[in-house]
Amino acid sequence: MSNIGPHWPQLVREFICNVLEEITDPASPMFHKVKLRGHVFKFSPTLINKYYGFRDEVATEATLKLGDIIEELIGKALSVWPTKGNQPEPVPEGEVAGMLLRVYEEELLRVETEIQAKTVIASELKSKIHALKSRVPPAANGSTVNPVLVATTSANPPGDETSTFHV
Repeated sequence: MSNIGPHWPQLVREFICNVLEEITDPASPMFHKVKLRGHVFKFSPTLINKYYGFRDEVATEATLKLGDIIEELIGKALSVWPTKGNQPEPVPEGEVAGMLLRVYEEELLRVETEIQAKTVIASELKSKIHALKSRVPPAANGSTVNPVLVATTSANPPGDETSTFHV
Protein backbone atom coordinates (compact mmCIF):
# COMPACT_ATOMS: atom_id res chain seq x y z
CA MET A 1 0.00 0.00 0.00
CA SER A 2 1.13 3.53 -0.51
CA ASN A 3 0.06 7.05 0.40
CA ILE A 4 -1.30 6.16 3.82
CA GLY A 5 -2.82 9.26 5.39
CA PRO A 6 -2.87 10.26 9.05
CA HIS A 7 -4.19 7.35 11.09
CA TRP A 8 -4.46 5.87 14.57
CA PRO A 9 -2.52 2.58 14.85
CA GLN A 10 -5.30 1.08 17.01
CA LEU A 11 -7.73 1.36 14.08
CA VAL A 12 -5.58 -0.03 11.25
CA ARG A 13 -7.27 -3.01 9.58
CA GLU A 14 -5.37 -6.14 8.64
CA PHE A 15 -5.76 -8.76 5.93
CA ILE A 16 -4.84 -12.19 7.31
CA CYS A 17 -4.63 -15.21 5.00
CA ASN A 18 -2.14 -17.71 3.60
CA VAL A 19 -0.49 -16.31 0.49
CA LEU A 20 0.97 -18.80 -1.98
CA GLU A 21 4.01 -18.05 -4.14
CA GLU A 22 1.74 -18.35 -7.19
CA ILE A 23 0.07 -15.05 -6.27
CA THR A 24 2.85 -13.13 -8.08
CA ASP A 25 3.05 -15.39 -11.15
CA PRO A 26 0.89 -13.95 -13.98
CA ALA A 27 0.78 -17.40 -15.66
CA SER A 28 -0.76 -19.03 -12.57
CA PRO A 29 -4.52 -19.46 -12.15
CA MET A 30 -4.00 -18.17 -8.57
CA PHE A 31 -2.41 -14.89 -9.75
CA HIS A 32 -3.61 -12.13 -7.36
CA LYS A 33 -5.96 -14.59 -5.64
CA VAL A 34 -6.06 -16.11 -2.15
CA LYS A 35 -7.96 -19.08 -0.79
CA LEU A 36 -9.74 -18.62 2.51
CA ARG A 37 -12.00 -21.28 4.05
CA GLY A 38 -12.49 -22.99 0.70
CA HIS A 39 -13.36 -19.81 -1.19
CA VAL A 40 -11.12 -18.00 -3.68
CA PHE A 41 -10.93 -14.21 -3.48
CA LYS A 42 -9.23 -11.65 -5.69
CA PHE A 43 -6.44 -10.08 -3.65
CA SER A 44 -3.94 -7.66 -5.14
CA PRO A 45 -2.15 -4.45 -4.22
CA THR A 46 -4.49 -2.62 -6.61
CA LEU A 47 -7.57 -4.04 -4.89
CA ILE A 48 -6.24 -3.22 -1.42
CA ASN A 49 -5.41 0.36 -2.42
CA LYS A 50 -8.84 0.72 -4.04
CA TYR A 51 -10.53 -0.54 -0.85
CA TYR A 52 -8.73 2.09 1.22
CA GLY A 53 -9.23 4.80 -1.40
CA PHE A 54 -5.53 5.16 -2.16
CA ARG A 55 -3.94 5.80 -5.54
CA ASP A 56 -3.00 2.65 -7.42
CA GLU A 57 0.77 2.80 -6.97
CA VAL A 58 2.58 -0.47 -6.40
CA ALA A 59 6.11 -0.22 -5.02
CA THR A 60 8.45 -3.00 -6.06
CA GLU A 61 10.95 -4.51 -3.64
CA ALA A 62 13.80 -2.81 -5.50
CA THR A 63 12.37 0.66 -4.78
CA LEU A 64 11.60 0.17 -1.09
CA LYS A 65 13.96 1.86 1.35
CA LEU A 66 13.93 1.74 5.15
CA GLY A 67 13.00 5.41 5.35
CA ASP A 68 10.07 4.86 2.98
CA ILE A 69 8.83 1.92 5.05
CA ILE A 70 9.06 3.92 8.30
CA GLU A 71 7.33 6.84 6.61
CA GLU A 72 4.42 4.71 5.42
CA LEU A 73 4.02 2.64 8.59
CA ILE A 74 4.50 5.11 11.42
CA GLY A 75 5.53 8.46 9.98
CA LYS A 76 1.95 9.65 9.79
CA ALA A 77 0.62 8.03 12.97
CA LEU A 78 -1.03 10.49 15.33
CA SER A 79 0.50 10.93 18.77
CA VAL A 80 -2.75 11.40 20.71
CA TRP A 81 -6.20 9.86 20.51
CA PRO A 82 -8.74 12.26 18.99
CA THR A 83 -11.46 13.77 21.13
CA LYS A 84 -14.83 15.05 19.99
CA GLY A 85 -14.22 18.07 17.76
CA ASN A 86 -10.45 17.77 18.16
CA GLN A 87 -8.26 16.55 15.31
CA PRO A 88 -4.65 16.55 16.63
CA GLU A 89 -1.64 17.24 14.47
CA PRO A 90 0.39 14.18 13.42
CA VAL A 91 3.80 13.56 14.97
CA PRO A 92 6.39 15.25 12.72
CA GLU A 93 8.17 12.68 10.56
CA GLY A 94 11.62 13.87 11.64
CA GLU A 95 10.74 13.28 15.30
CA VAL A 96 9.69 9.68 14.62
CA ALA A 97 12.85 8.92 12.64
CA GLY A 98 14.99 10.59 15.33
CA MET A 99 13.23 8.66 18.07
CA LEU A 100 13.78 5.33 16.27
CA LEU A 101 17.44 6.20 15.70
CA ARG A 102 17.91 6.98 19.43
CA VAL A 103 16.25 3.69 20.41
CA TYR A 104 18.51 1.70 18.04
CA GLU A 105 21.62 3.56 19.25
CA GLU A 106 20.75 2.90 22.91
CA GLU A 107 20.17 -0.79 22.21
CA LEU A 108 23.47 -1.04 20.30
CA LEU A 109 25.32 0.68 23.17
CA ARG A 110 23.69 -1.69 25.70
CA VAL A 111 24.70 -4.76 23.69
CA GLU A 112 28.26 -3.46 23.16
CA THR A 113 28.62 -2.73 26.90
CA GLU A 114 27.32 -6.20 27.76
CA ILE A 115 29.80 -7.82 25.36
CA GLN A 116 32.70 -5.77 26.79
CA ALA A 117 31.73 -6.71 30.36
CA LYS A 118 31.59 -10.41 29.45
CA THR A 119 34.99 -10.14 27.73
CA VAL A 120 36.53 -8.57 30.86
CA ILE A 121 34.98 -11.23 33.12
CA ALA A 122 36.23 -14.02 30.82
CA SER A 123 39.73 -12.52 30.80
CA GLU A 124 39.79 -12.23 34.61
CA LEU A 125 38.51 -15.79 34.97
CA LYS A 126 41.19 -17.04 32.58
CA SER A 127 43.88 -15.29 34.67
CA LYS A 128 42.56 -16.81 37.91
CA ILE A 129 42.44 -20.29 36.39
CA HIS A 130 46.03 -19.90 35.17
CA ALA A 131 47.07 -18.76 38.67
CA LEU A 132 45.32 -21.80 40.21
CA LYS A 133 47.02 -24.17 37.78
CA SER A 134 50.44 -22.72 38.55
CA ARG A 135 49.94 -23.40 42.31
CA VAL A 136 49.01 -27.07 41.85
CA PRO A 137 51.99 -29.32 42.64
CA PRO A 138 53.02 -31.90 40.05
CA ALA A 139 51.84 -35.47 40.64
CA ALA A 140 54.25 -38.32 41.32
CA ASN A 141 54.37 -39.26 37.64
CA GLY A 142 55.25 -35.66 36.63
CA SER A 143 51.85 -34.65 35.29
CA THR A 144 49.81 -31.83 36.79
CA VAL A 145 46.65 -32.61 38.73
CA ASN A 146 43.60 -30.94 37.22
CA PRO A 147 41.78 -28.95 39.90
CA VAL A 148 38.01 -28.70 39.73
CA LEU A 149 36.46 -25.25 39.70
CA VAL A 150 32.95 -25.06 41.17
CA ALA A 151 30.91 -22.03 40.09
CA THR A 152 27.54 -20.78 41.23
CA THR A 153 25.37 -18.24 39.48
CA SER A 154 22.58 -15.99 40.69
CA ALA A 155 20.21 -18.56 39.21
CA ASN A 156 21.89 -21.27 41.31
CA PRO A 157 22.66 -19.76 44.76
CA PRO A 158 24.83 -21.68 47.23
CA GLY A 159 23.04 -24.76 48.49
CA ASP A 160 21.34 -25.31 45.15
CA GLU A 161 22.63 -27.17 42.12
CA THR A 162 26.07 -25.89 41.03
CA SER A 163 27.91 -26.04 37.75
CA THR A 164 31.27 -27.82 37.73
CA PHE A 165 34.04 -26.96 35.30
CA HIS A 166 37.17 -29.10 34.95
CA VAL A 167 40.25 -26.97 34.36
